[in-house]
Amino acid sequence: NGGIHQIGRRRGINAGLGVLSGVADVIMIKPPHATVYALEIKKRGGRATKAQVAFLEAIELAGGRSTCVDTLDDAIWWLEWHELLIGRASISEGHAALLRSNAVGPIDDSEDGCL
Repeated sequence: NGGIHQIGRRRGINAGLGVLSGVADVIMIKPPHATVYALEIKKRGGRATKAQVAFLEAIELAGGRSTCVDTLDDAIWWLEWHELLIGRASISEGHAALLRSNAVGPIDDSEDGCL
């Protein structure tokens, strides 16, 4: 993870290695069609940076799936929704309602927000 918050030598080393700011925390590729999934995880109430939002949008434009979440429950739910986890965790009634309605979007419409 090569965030812009890094300073000094580490930032220079990462830049020299081609590490980009904004790359999601979790990136998975799912067979059989090699669909790319990108998950940005923030602390509760946290916001994605412009670079992170741009990365998530680029994944979507390329045919992948992406989102930003600010709770572990939301992260697990999203991974389960896309069948990226083996097994199943207990989900809240709110998430169960979303599953039943198929009302799931890739990224929250609010500016630099998370689900």
